[in-house]
Amino acid sequence: MAISIEEIATSIASISVEGLQIMDLDNIPETSEVGRGPIVIPNPDGYWNNLVVERASLGNLVRNVTYDLMYRLLSSEVGEGRVSIFDNYKPMVLQTALFVGAVLTNDAITGLIDLQLGGISNFGPVTDPSDNLFHGCDFILRVLEFEDV
Repeated sequence: MAISIEEIATSIASISVEGLQIMDLDNIPETSEVGRGPIVIPNPDGYWNNLVVERASLGNLVRNVTYDLMYRLLSSEVGEGRVSIFDNYKPMVLQTALFVGAVLTNDAITGLIDLQLGGISNFGPVTDPSDNLFHGCDFILRVLEFEDV
């Protein structure tokens, strides 16, 4: 079974969102690099989840392959240049909306049949790859692929 995760991740990373960097699987930053500004990264705490393979047709043996890809927004480091945690809330909400809108309206994402938002979770403090706290959230992107057997 060939699953197109790498192709999909590269397509998502190539989406342009003003004021937000979207990273690919091969350039998830270390802590020293995270301070470059708000970024969205493939979630290092569990990028690929909930794989389901189901037969879609009896005649030509097509299977539906669905799974979730997890991304994490790192908006700003907790305690960075603000007086209150809520000073970071408005930019984080805007960045979340921009990312979701850009991904869900982009027809150039290759390697899949359909992409839907499966949810947004952990809206608030999240960790970077080195367990430092950032304001951010997690995105669940639900992928549908077809596989000919």
